[in-house]
Amino acid sequence: MLLQITRNEYSSKKNKRGLRLVKRRKKMDIRIRYNLNAEGRKTAALAGVPAQRTQSFIASFTAADLKYATINENGDGLIGVDTLRVLDGNSYVEFDDIQTPESILAYLKEREDEIEKKYAEKKELREKVIQSFLENEKKECDYVSSDSISITKGGTAFNIFDNENPGIKEYIDEYHRGKDAERAEEKRKEEIKREKNKKLEGDLRDWATINGSELLIARIQHEQNWKQLAREEYALSRVPDGTLEIEEATTEDWKIKNATLEQLRRLEELEKKYQNFPVGMRRYKYKNDDEDYERRDYFIVSVKCPDESIAEVFLDGGNE
Repeated sequence: MLLQITRNEYSSKKNKRGLRLVKRRKKMDIRIRYNLNAEGRKTAALAGVPAQRTQSFIASFTAADLKYATINENGDGLIGVDTLRVLDGNSYVEFDDIQTPESILAYLKEREDEIEKKYAEKKELREKVIQSFLENEKKECDYVSSDSISITKGGTAFNIFDNENPGIKEYIDEYHRGKDAERAEEKRKEEIKREKNKKLEGDLRDWATINGSELLIARIQHEQNWKQLAREEYALSRVPDGTLEIEEATTEDWKIKNATLEQLRRLEELEKKYQNFPVGMRRYKYKNDDEDYERRDYFIVSVKCPDESIAEVFLDGGNE
């Protein structure tokens, strides 16, 4: 339904739900438009009224009459945006009978009473949600912002602000103090990690500068990529009879669980020889020229480099 008035014919103010209440200083004529449903159009035809969907009439209203009406913010003449319209998409509410000023006002009051009831119920539920949250030791909520928390109860989301309850404000303040402390601790740990990595990189550089190949030293001097090469050279300096690269396997690798006695004896020898590094066994499968699978076993020595990175060195594992 549409109540048409002009901007200078009303004054307004906010009510507790944020709606703008129409106030009238004197009686005035207002055009009312509303829709009839199919049943209403039949009734109109029987009453000798044009059986069209949109009906209108002009009536006089006072401020007291319009105390239940609301208008939209831009004052373009829409009244009852929040109380008269029962939304079905963007369509207006439809009546099943011809309307009069009295029936329109009754409808306004009925809708307002319904909204007030729902508002009171929601307010009561909101207060229960707040109380339940504050009494719960875990105090679980969906989200905490700078001035509110979000709680979902029974499928309904409640955004509760810090000015609604001192306990909520205390919780939000404490939550953010905790987050600030966590961020400070994380920052401290990151700084320690950076300093450690810087020192470890320095240790690797020191070793490379003294023991590295001509290429490695030149890369360091010219500030080119040197760390991976330094790790490889360090690993091979510790396991000189191994290799860092093997042919890419056709299938995934796996640990050997059925080693031969010869392989196990060799494993024991390597564990003694490279006692500062873990030694293991790994099996790979390859397709040969005949499209048949063949397996190859390797001993793996995991060398920890000066920067604490791990470089794997491969040694021939023999046959099962």
